[in-house]
Amino acid sequence: MQAGFKDLSSTHISLLKGIIRNGSTSEGIMEGFVKGDLSCFTGGYKNFNVAWARLDFMQKMAVLEFRSVCYLKDDFYYDEEMILLEQDSFISEFTLQIKKKLISEKRCAWLDENVEYDDDDLPDSVILKHTLEINKILKEFIV
Repeated sequence: MQAGFKDLSSTHISLLKGIIRNGSTSEGIMEGFVKGDLSCFTGGYKNFNVAWARLDFMQKMAVLEFRSVCYLKDDFYYDEEMILLEQDSFISEFTLQIKKKLISEKRCAWLDENVEYDDDDLPDSVILKHTLEINKILKEFIV
C-alpha cells in the first residue's frame, strides 16, 4: 500500500474503496454522507436517519473524520465523546448543509438563465419557489 495509507483503518479503506468503485450499501451511504450526494441514498436508506442508523460506530466515525478533512475543519482529532455528540447533531447539520448546497445550485442556475438580472439578491418570488422546491426534495430524505 502507498505510504500514508498504511495507517488507515479497515473502515477508512472500505470508505475509500466504496467511493472509488461503488461498494456495499454501507459504503454507498458513507459516500453519500461524506460527499453530500443525495443519489447515494436509495431504497430503504433514502431517509437520512435510517441511513445513519445503518452505519456502525466505526463507519460513523470515518464519515465524521473524512468530512472534517474534506471540509478543512481544524478539529480533525475526535475522541469518543466528541463523536457521540457529533452523531447526535449530525443529521440536522447534514440536512442544513444539503439545503444550503441546493439553494446555491438553484441560485446559480437561475442567474445563468437570467443574465440580464444585475442584482445580487434574487426576487422574493424566485426565493420562495426555490425554497418550496428544495423542501419538497428534502422531504423524502428527512421524513
